[in-house]
Amino acid sequence: MKLHRALMLALVCLFAGGAWAHNYVADDGSHTSADGALYLRDVSLSQVLYHDVTPDTAQLWIAFDGKAGDLFYFQLGVPYLTRLENYRPALVFAGPGLEKVKPPIAIPAGLGAQVYTSDAITPTFFDEPFTGTQSWVMFEKEIPLPQDGRYYLAAYDPAGQPGKLWVAVGKREAWTFKDILTLYQVQDKVRVFHEVEHKPMPLFTFAISTISRILRVLFFFV
Repeated sequence: MKLHRALMLALVCLFAGGAWAHNYVADDGSHTSADGALYLRDVSLSQVLYHDVTPDTAQLWIAFDGKAGDLFYFQLGVPYLTRLENYRPALVFAGPGLEKVKPPIAIPAGLGAQVYTSDAITPTFFDEPFTGTQSWVMFEKEIPLPQDGRYYLAAYDPAGQPGKLWVAVGKREAWTFKDILTLYQVQDKVRVFHEVEHKPMPLFTFAISTISRILRVLFFFV
């Protein structure tokens, strides 16, 4: 039975590794300022956060510690929904050693900032086979960190309109056994966010979700 489970796990790892690069990071809507920023321990790891922009959750803040010369990779995207076709969120990247400018949103004192807007950008369509969802990718950037210290990445809508956005960081793929066991739960959450939970799952998505559920049962009951 152990061999059987190991083989099934290997299959899931192979499928998942080739299908979806981002690890899911839960956003409870409380990370709306620099003081309450969600701290990411390793931004080289590929991770994604999904955020509902409302009057109470107008900003999404991420924080991490970096070293001079490290490359920081990030993306900004929007779910592929008709009502969000013209939705154009933005990012503010703040930290030590960056140019001292006054960004559109408040940042911690003493830090410089870079502002990345998407109003003049033609988004790229992105199909996600792992979850059976689609998105518009506003942009992706990779920049060197100028100094050691604490950095922040904040997503928001310059027009102050409600909507949805996601922020992804890192390129390195890494999966734990827990990630494999909860793949089906992640799929469900991501599909709800993209508002496709009532649409039939693509065969690949359904297969991975089913295997994840089976492994979860085997892990707890065998």
